[in-house]
Amino acid sequence: MICKYSYCGSTFEPHDRRQLYCTRKCKQKAASAKWVKKVRITQPARYKTWLNKRVELHRKQVYDLAPGEFESTLEKQNNRCGLCGVEFDYSGRCNFMPVVDHNHITNQRRDIIHASCNRALGFLQESAEVCQKAADYLRRHDG
Repeated sequence: MICKYSYCGSTFEPHDRRQLYCTRKCKQKAASAKWVKKVRITQPARYKTWLNKRVELHRKQVYDLAPGEFESTLEKQNNRCGLCGVEFDYSGRCNFMPVVDHNHITNQRRDIIHASCNRALGFLQESAEVCQKAADYLRRHDG
């Protein structure tokens, strides 16, 4: 049988015919996902509060950012990307949303940059040499 939790999908042998999930963890995650979907539609204010808490917790766990530190850093950067200098866009365009940039080797935080700028750094292997080669390439072909 295939696990009913949409992000798992692993094959397992059920203990009885009522077992739909491969593990208790998958069952809990599926229930949580169902709750989030329901609350997002029926109680948008509650969902937004829950989401903001989750984002703040993620920033604390991954980047060691204290509550409010993200906002104060945005203010210091004049609400502009630390890489390209363009203002952040909060209208739902994901590429221009602010994200925390960090070094994947040392895990040290850098600036807050656009999501698209962050992906570009990743594609360029976070290497100054590769970035310089990309800039040289563009200069050579843009005339």
